[in-house]
Amino acid sequence: SNLPDVEDDLPNSDDLRNSHQTPASMVAAMRGLKPHGDPGGESQSEEHSGQNLLALIIEKKTGLPFADAMQRLVFEPFGMHNSGIDDDRPIEGPMAVGYRVDGTFGLKPAPMIHWSAIPGGGSAYTTVGDEWKWLQAILHGPLLTESSRKAMLETKDGFGWYVSQKQSPRLGESVMVSNGRAPGFSAILEYLPKENLAVIVLTNIEHDANPLVIPEAVAMLRGKPYKPFDYSPVAARAAGRPAGDFVFGADFYRASATLNLAT
Repeated sequence: SNLPDVEDDLPNSDDLRNSHQTPASMVAAMRGLKPHGDPGGESQSEEHSGQNLLALIIEKKTGLPFADAMQRLVFEPFGMHNSGIDDDRPIEGPMAVGYRVDGTFGLKPAPMIHWSAIPGGGSAYTTVGDEWKWLQAILHGPLLTESSRKAMLETKDGFGWYVSQKQSPRLGESVMVSNGRAPGFSAILEYLPKENLAVIVLTNIEHDANPLVIPEAVAMLRGKPYKPFDYSPVAARAAGRPAGDFVFGADFYRASATLNLAT
């Protein structure tokens, strides 16, 4: 993210992605900057400096580049043969090309970035099959101690998970969700511990639809009520050049806010 709320102290992360980086160079770019967010409460911004620092710590402890350390410590032991860390070195095998939405109906190639600029927080590549192996290893394997696993799984909105501490009214059981997006890609994983059931979606289109679709797919698999997909065709001439005022409902986070669309 661009972190506009950090004023001018933190270099724009988009600029950092234009050249090769290492965990050390990412930490150096942030060293000495004043903290941001609310010291007495929860920060409302998203930033990944903690992951960059963790990647650097892993390099210091192992004596290996972060990508090699992750391969040795995580991917190989878990049998994730189609996964790795993109640190700008060549990757063997076929790789998906990322796209972004272009207008209402079109797609366009996502901008090329140096994935080495997000070490520890978004530079991993994988497949659905490997993601399942990782999930099972994290939940049931020997990588974590029981105390670490407990801390990871029972911390609300932490460690990359959004954990439903209460039962889902629709499913009648707890749900764990992890999602994310990057230039050209988006992903979501919804896991039901009681059933050891996961729905994993990895897409090479950067969009917001996954969190809307996956809960319905999980409900279908569990035989629970779900909202079917309802598509109402819109004429291209209207959808391609919308204009006018759109008023959100009273339940929107900014009640009855007005969005003005101009062409």
